Amino acid sequence: MATLTIRGFDETLAKTLRGESHKRKISMNRLVLDILGEALKVGSSKRHFDDLDHLAGTWSEAQSREFDDKVVDLGKFDPADWK
Repeated sequence: MATLTIRGFDETLAKTLRGESHKRKISMNRLVLDILGEALKVGSSKRHFDDLDHLAGTWSEAQSREFDDKVVDLGKFDPADWK
């Protein structure tokens, strides 16, 4: 595994990288490796998903029941609509 030192970051770029690494919950080193790999189309094919996984499991039982009650009709269909 090679080591690379990058010098000359201006404060704006450094702050942006720190913010993005915090947002993605990864180290700055991992972030820079991911960005370079994506830009150069090399490295792992691991994709970053920016989705709603962080919300999974955060609803209370009452919120979950309320949601289920409001969407129950979405599971119903009229077979005649499919003829």
